[in-house]
Amino acid sequence: MFTLEEFAAYLDTPVEDINSALVDQLRREVSVLIRYEDGSLPEDTDLWPEVAKVVGLRAVARGYDRRQSGVPINAESSTVTAGPFSQNLAFGSSSSGNALWLTKDDKKLLRGAAGRGGAFTVNLMPNPDVPRGVAPDYWGW
Repeated sequence: MFTLEEFAAYLDTPVEDINSALVDQLRREVSVLIRYEDGSLPEDTDLWPEVAKVVGLRAVARGYDRRQSGVPINAESSTVTAGPFSQNLAFGSSSSGNALWLTKDDKKLLRGAAGRGGAFTVNLMPNPDVPRGVAPDYWGW
């Protein structure tokens, strides 16, 4: 899908500072999400179109940033202040629980890459193989 060097460049972080085991885990997880959205993609992620690789890179970066931020699982946000020693955790129903997600834009990009969506046509001309005046037998009577 993408290399560790590409991921580090995307985050503008030295490769040595990247947790490669976490990136591998997130990459595996996001490949399942992307295949769910577009079942026509090959098993080998190296053969994916560029748009699927970009969506994967963006989703992994979101998940990596979330996990590296130190926010506890299922917390939406965390605030720590030094004086007078306070800490706030916000929990809510919209929390992802540290799971990866695809945004609406990500899904839109994948639909465009798969050739779904957009304009289409419907043939309104009668089928010459069906006799005129004969209704289709929907119920098999």
